Amino acid sequence: MKLFSSPSSILPSWRNALAYSVACGALLAASASAAWADPPARAGRIAEVTGNAWLFDPEAKAWVRLLRNQTVGQGDQMRTDARSRVTVRVGSSTVWLDEESDMEVLQLDDAATVLHMLAGDMALRVRTAETAQETRIQTREGVISPEMEGLFRIDQLDRGSRLAVLQGRAQFDSNPDAPVQRAWLREGEQAEFWWAESSRIERQPLSRDKFSAWFLAQDQAEGALAWGDDAPYVSPEMTGAEDLNQRGNWEVAAEYGNVWIPARVAVGWEPYRDGRWGWPREWGGSRVDNAPWGQARFHYGRWMRHRG
Repeated sequence: MKLFSSPSSILPSWRNALAYSVACGALLAASASAAWADPPARAGRIAEVTGNAWLFDPEAKAWVRLLRNQTVGQGDQMRTDARSRVTVRVGSSTVWLDEESDMEVLQLDDAATVLHMLAGDMALRVRTAETAQETRIQTREGVISPEMEGLFRIDQLDRGSRLAVLQGRAQFDSNPDAPVQRAWLREGEQAEFWWAESSRIERQPLSRDKFSAWFLAQDQAEGALAWGDDAPYVSPEMTGAEDLNQRGNWEVAAEYGNVWIPARVAVGWEPYRDGRWGWPREWGGSRVDNAPWGQARFHYGRWMRHRG
């Protein structure tokens, strides 16, 4: 990325803010080395953290604190403490993790998103049929596959797996070493899958608890975000694209083409000043910025001066 010099004082108005140019939606490689030649175009973003959440660092063999706007990818494992929750966005999809939950990213690339629910509860919003076909959730008892866009809850219980379909349809397939079972759930259905003594699929009415109330409220709030309205500028599957309409404006600059301008920044703001650097294994040096819109804006395109 090239950082252009900026004025020492920037007023909180988009008309004299820095502009951000999205360069064809392509990730900028941090190195020209072969190892980073083709990083996955699909990435995860920590959109919100409530309380304490953790990411396992395999090199240090220790859990490190998970931060908003941190990039997550294949091989990462996340965990939440009591009274803590996490929101993860992957393209146009959203994952919510409840307190005392543990999830691993088995695959996150251009072909598929595969998440492993090790413990606790998660909810998943899938917004396109194509993404549904590429998304799977692994539990101890089997694999859950959305069949269409919708809203799903997956719980890893002590005795088995539980799937609730709040919107859409989903399929459950047991693991190869378990009794061969397959089940389809439609909207409004819930089932548990467990094999303690013998194979069993137990259908139940939808259950509601504090986690359900929380992620349903989050999902309703996200419904107001226009993932598709930025399509002329960036793909809605670019992780972080949902922030563009919410927190900035698009213009066409004669010398740069389409540029995005943040709607409000602090006096004296400059890029790369408020945040830190992280080192996700797939992408190398990546900015973890503290601005609410600070994920995609520091991973695509470049910053420059525009109209003063």
